[in-house]
Amino acid sequence: TRENEGDIVFAASKATPVSPEPTGQRPGLFVGHTRAAARLLPALRPAKDLLAPKADELGPDGFRIRSVGAQVFLEGATPEATLFAVSWLLQRHAGVRWYAPGPLGEVIPRRDTWTLPDLAVAREPAYVSREISGVDETWARRNGLRPRLEYSHNLLNVFPPELGAAHPEWCALWQGRRGVPATKADYNWQPDLTRPEVVEHSVRQAEGAFVREPGRASFSLGMNDSVRFDQGASTRAVVEPLRYFRGMPDYSPLLFGFMNRAAEQLARSDKYLGCLAYFWGENVPPFPVHAQVVPYVTTDRTQFYDPAYRAADYALMSRWGRSGVRAFGLWEYAEGVAFVVPRVPHAMLAEAVREGWWRGARGYMGECDPHAGFDAFKVWMLAQLLWEPDRPLAELEDDFFNGWYGPAAEPMRRFFARCEAQWMAQAGPPWWIKFYRQQDQPLLFPPEVCRELRALLDKAAVAADGKAE
Repeated sequence: TRENEGDIVFAASKATPVSPEPTGQRPGLFVGHTRAAARLLPALRPAKDLLAPKADELGPDGFRIRSVGAQVFLEGATPEATLFAVSWLLQRHAGVRWYAPGPLGEVIPRRDTWTLPDLAVAREPAYVSREISGVDETWARRNGLRPRLEYSHNLLNVFPPELGAAHPEWCALWQGRRGVPATKADYNWQPDLTRPEVVEHSVRQAEGAFVREPGRASFSLGMNDSVRFDQGASTRAVVEPLRYFRGMPDYSPLLFGFMNRAAEQLARSDKYLGCLAYFWGENVPPFPVHAQVVPYVTTDRTQFYDPAYRAADYALMSRWGRSGVRAFGLWEYAEGVAFVVPRVPHAMLAEAVREGWWRGARGYMGECDPHAGFDAFKVWMLAQLLWEPDRPLAELEDDFFNGWYGPAAEPMRRFFARCEAQWMAQAGPPWWIKFYRQQDQPLLFPPEVCRELRALLDKAAVAADGKAE
């Protein structure tokens, strides 16, 4: 019903039933591509090109919410986007939250009536591809996560062992022998990326994937997780004299020369070839990169306690943004369970999402596998920022700590702020995934800091129990 001008009020004794679309002008929430929406609203035009939508097109995760009289229409460019529309409405106008997977992380206020203002909302995520590893899939979708780009290690699938056996000359020359992979689990090799036949086969595999799955936006030609590159004369001619980047050999000319040749042969202008700017290939090559290549730039940004390291990574993002690619991605090492100490540099992770987006990043992969006790805010915060990178961190902290911890919010907020400060105060040079699965992690939190943190947890427990200290 409509009571006050601009307000729509829904009332239910127990729950509003979900039913087939009614005819006429009955009030209600109309979800998806309904007949009424088609009659009253202009049609949505999903973008054909994920990274280059036209002015009147909506990306695959974009949606609109419009009220017409006492009817509210929630419609996405795709079925997945309609789910995001429902989640957005529930979070922004009903106070619903999914802070963490499962019943403990779910906040659903009980109410007899639900009042909505007039709505004319159109939303798209800032990052078109949004992933955090190790999180519950239902929780991820409710918080707007959805992978759209492919980029990770994939050459071992493009060149399976039987292909290496049939064409050993396509395999890397290593210490005078061709490194033919023994099994599908063998990833410690790279093909000879300078050979035209290797490029042609890679493009055929990509084209075949696009034919089988017309809705697919990209295909990964990401390097294997190995630095066993070809040592033949043609490869050495590309990488020598050897250059170094971040203390490692710089093979970016080899990797992105291969990616450029593959992209040039790709017959589809609205499809993309993803890869990793990883390990020996993090640097921008000394030539333009094809617009249809999407590299995911790998850096451990939890090491931003070092100002020089932080500035260098932002400079690298800027160079990738000017490299010729239409967009690039960020691979973030936001590791959780590999650490027994709180690894929670929230401000730096949030800043990297924002700075990356400003510089042209449109994909994000947070390698996390979160620790249940430490990382709930980390992953929830990242999920929100991948839609809206400019949301203030303090606003997200207020929302999460008050909503998740309730009366224990104040000591728990101080607990995590102290953990963050301790992580950011560490000494010594940064390096890739510093302290990962290493026994000296606890040295970052000496006994006096642990006692301080224990006292904050004790205060939180008292507050949660509602007892006076």
